[in-house]
Amino acid sequence: MWKTLYSTVRTVLRLADHVHENREEIRELRLDLHELTLAVERLAGQVAHVSEREERERAMLMLQMENTLLRGRQALLVGGAEPAG
Repeated sequence: MWKTLYSTVRTVLRLADHVHENREEIRELRLDLHELTLAVERLAGQVAHVSEREERERAMLMLQMENTLLRGRQALLVGGAEPAG
């Protein structure tokens, strides 16, 4: 009977140690998950910023191309209206 009681108490103490270790690991994992979440949020913000900047750059390039085409068209019209001479 004492042997069974000793074995049971030993098992309970071992399980208590495991529970304590698991709680510590869970706490560490939660901290890691929080840090990872913050990093992902920062990256998402950076990706959004890059996307916005690239969209502005594309719009600027389109305006520059349109301006160049209009200047070329104007040069052709002015050049064609002059009498040959």
